[in-house]
Amino acid sequence: RWLAEHLARNGIAALIPDSIGQGERQPMGHTRVPGVFGSGLSLQGLIVMETMAWLRWIHADPRFDPARIGMAGNSGGGTLTLFTSALCREPLAAVACSGYPSTFEFVARKEKRLCHCNLLPGLVGELEMWQLLGCVAPRRLFLFQGREDHLFPLDLFWRTVARTANAYEEAGAADALQAELFPGGHSWDLERRTALCRFFCERFAVPFSAEAVLEPSPEPPPEPCISPWPSTALTAEALAARLTGTRSEARTLPDLFPSSPAAAPGSGNRFLRGEIAEIAAQFALFLKKNRPETPFP
Repeated sequence: RWLAEHLARNGIAALIPDSIGQGERQPMGHTRVPGVFGSGLSLQGLIVMETMAWLRWIHADPRFDPARIGMAGNSGGGTLTLFTSALCREPLAAVACSGYPSTFEFVARKEKRLCHCNLLPGLVGELEMWQLLGCVAPRRLFLFQGREDHLFPLDLFWRTVARTANAYEEAGAADALQAELFPGGHSWDLERRTALCRFFCERFAVPFSAEAVLEPSPEPPPEPCISPWPSTALTAEALAARLTGTRSEARTLPDLFPSSPAAAPGSGNRFLRGEIAEIAAQFALFLKKNRPETPFP
């Protein structure tokens, strides 16, 4: 929200949609949605589809200059930015991605229960992040990360930057790629919000005002956007079923991607961050090329 305020004060309109529970994860049933995968889709795919619809809406609105539209995101927003910018290169003139650029293999290998928006079926061994980021060329791209970000190693960040740079050089746009480390951890802070605002102002030829990005006064955390969630609202699983015509009765990820008896629910290592059956199912999902072997009617 603060970045949006900074941009708005510098003359740039900002849109921050809560795509399928990126912020309201619990009310929208975002964290665990095995039925989405059972329907043959992915939660991240649904989020990207919704964001592409927002981009079409922006382009159809005469208040906005279609030649000066950008996208930025951190962490889960970085995931969304990565995929959307690769699939929607034409509508975006500038892209900034942080808190995620590394490798899909690294994400898949994490021995912890991941939020289902991080699960990407069949991607390991088929595609890597730098290849998607390279698709953004020749448009302006800003990749960055906190030096103390404990979620993603700096070596993997620089490895991805270097490979993305090769793609930009091949596209004759080497100067359009920018990469930087900032002090701090995973989340955006004032320095990063300021750098982002400066990046977009320069790209869109809008005068940058340092005074416009001063830290706002402390405010209490916002209340949930809708509480309670409407009973008539579609869950992510119901939406997937409506889109594909395939309804899944799966209640857990291991229902769809069963593993060996040693990984049965309740068994496991007490130092793992999650049930071993869930983690094993995640591994299988990242490697699986097609739909689950045991689809539900």
